[in-house]
Parts: sequence; C-alpha cells; structure tokens
Amino acid sequence: MDPQTNDKQSGNQNKVEAAVTAALFLYDPAKRAYKSLSTGRYLTAQEVRKVVDAVIDSYQAEFVAISARLQAGELSLAEWQMQMAQAVKGLHVATAVAANGGFNNMSQADYGFVGSQVKRQYQFLQGFADDIVSGKQLVQSGSLLNRTKLYAQAARGTYEQTARRRERLAGSTEEKRNLGASDSCQTCLDEAAKSWQPIGTLRAIGDSLCLANCRCEFSYK
Repeated sequence: MDPQTNDKQSGNQNKVEAAVTAALFLYDPAKRAYKSLSTGRYLTAQEVRKVVDAVIDSYQAEFVAISARLQAGELSLAEWQMQMAQAVKGLHVATAVAANGGFNNMSQADYGFVGSQVKRQYQFLQGFADDIVSGKQLVQSGSLLNRTKLYAQAARGTYEQTARRRERLAGSTEEKRNLGASDSCQTCLDEAAKSWQPIGTLRAIGDSLCLANCRCEFSYK
C-alpha cells in the first residue's frame, strides 16, 4: 500500500464539505440548508447536489487510477481491494457528512447509518474481486475501469439516502423524485411520474436501470 494512502483518505472525507463551505457557507440545522455568511442566502438542495456531483466526478479519477495500477501489475489483487475499500469509505463518508451538514452535525447513529451504506459497497467490491479471481471480470479489459467508476458514482446514492434519513427524522412525510438527466432511464421516468409519495416508498437513487449513474434527486415536504 502507498505510504500516503491513509493521509489521502482522511483528507477525502473533508473535501465535499470543504467544497460546499469554501464560499463561506455555514449549515443551518433548523432549515437543513447551507447559508451564505456574506449574503444570508441559502443554497438550494440542487446547488448543493451540483457541488457533490462535481466532487464525485473529480474523485472518480482516483478510483480509476487504482484499477489502472492493478492492470499494470503494480498492485496485487489484495492490495487493489484494500485501496479500493479505503477510497470507497473516504468518498462515501464525505458525501454523507455533507448531506448531514458537516462533521459537527454527525451523531453516533448517523455514523452507524453511513457505516451500513459503506458496508454494502464493500460487499459489492468483494463480488468485483471474486469476479476477477474467477475470470468473469478480465483485468486487461476496459470494462474493469468502467466498473470501477461505478464505486465512485455510487456515492451519490449514499448522499441521497443520508439526506432522506435526515428529512425523515426531521419530520418530512413525503418525497418526490426529480429527474437529473435528459436521457433518464425508464425506471427513473416511471418513479418521477408518481410525483409526491410517502417518504421512503420511492426507489432509492441508484436502484434503477441506470444504477450508480443515476443523477436524480429527491425533494421533501
């Protein structure tokens, strides 16, 4: 494992929050929104998601670099899996923290919930490794890198699931799916057409035909 890996991953956990707060925005727990300290304006949920999406897309390159090192023979499978797991944890925790308004707003229960989301990704990662061992997933294949990208993109689902839990705990009772792409899959189109539904009843972000590539988001009331 690279000697800088732990430093990288601990730093990654702050970067989504840092990106949102870089322009002097502070989280307001009462409104569950980020507020500009200079203008008093609140960021919309869509504006925060744009920041989160941009950070996820930028860190996708780090995930791909790990798999590229596996292809180059610079990492053993065990080393690859360890580094992927650390990258997954760092990014998914960071997006969850951003959804909750920063580290200062995270409770032990919140961390427990995020842990369950990360554990799910670890299970998928184990399946990825098993496919490599069995030969189902070829290392020297472009599909390896494409599959790797999904582990970064899946952090968007972790963000949305954390926000959904936050809203439920705050008393929101309904949710509505907002399409995030002009070429949304049929599952997302069908879910969005349902409009407002009891919170927790619509398919989760990522639980569609487009999987981790889903760009949809939820509104709550």
